Amino acid sequence: MEEYYINEKSIRYCYPYETDKKVTDYGVLAEYIGKKFSRKEMDKIIAEMILRHPYIDSSMRLYLDVMRNQSYYHMLVFHNYNYNKQEKGNESIKYETECIENN
Repeated sequence: MEEYYINEKSIRYCYPYETDKKVTDYGVLAEYIGKKFSRKEMDKIIAEMILRHPYIDSSMRLYLDVMRNQSYYHMLVFHNYNYNKQEKGNESIKYETECIENN
């Protein structure tokens, strides 16, 4: 059976004019770290992330890799277009918007 998971070593973010940093507080993504999923489950997780848009305050981008067994399945990059309006400091991952199904 194929196993899908988020590679926790790949999760990183970037502040303006700085190099990438590794995430230490997974925040809303913590429930997925260290767990294996079926393809259907992982596709739902990815869809939820796309709808809700994970970010870190004041960072420009959030990167993460989704793996299938030992190879790449998806390499995701979430851009934070409001980074210049946010306070730098809280490095926990949070969602920008609510899921469409909750509206």
